[in-house]
Amino acid sequence: MRRALLLAAAFALLPPAAAAAAHGKTQTLTVRGAVSQDCTLTTYALTFPSVGVGYIRPPNRNPVLAQSSLGVRCTKGSVVQIAMNSGLYGTLAGAQFGSRSMKSSDGRSYLGYELCHDAACTSTWSPAGYAYTSSSEAGSTLAVWGRIVTGQKANADAYTDSITVTVSF
Repeated sequence: MRRALLLAAAFALLPPAAAAAAHGKTQTLTVRGAVSQDCTLTTYALTFPSVGVGYIRPPNRNPVLAQSSLGVRCTKGSVVQIAMNSGLYGTLAGAQFGSRSMKSSDGRSYLGYELCHDAACTSTWSPAGYAYTSSSEAGSTLAVWGRIVTGQKANADAYTDSITVTVSF
């Protein structure tokens, strides 16, 4: 019992907890963060159907069409420019046949074509760029239509070109 009385007396002499807290200081902690613009780009090959040279040569026939797409996924709210260059050969087939050309595998012939936003080719993909605003982080699929205008003097062969697609943000 005596021991209990001594412990009670010792605790009574200690300062109360509230008194110890009365001598504290406070400071504000600033927290910062940032979300940067970022994009991923996926390209899918555009392959025109095989057509006979007889179809390509006569003028005023319906153009040969093919469709592909671009996959674009950017930080939500990003405003970016998507541009396509003129390819490796530009207008070597003749500007009247499109702003781009494919070269034959034997290197002796060019086949002109255009890359468009829609099947009617009302607007083309260009080096100047296309403004795109990301409304979500889910990404978007953007159409790429290829069009070969008839009336060209192309030889029978396989034709290829390479386009550089750039997303600027």
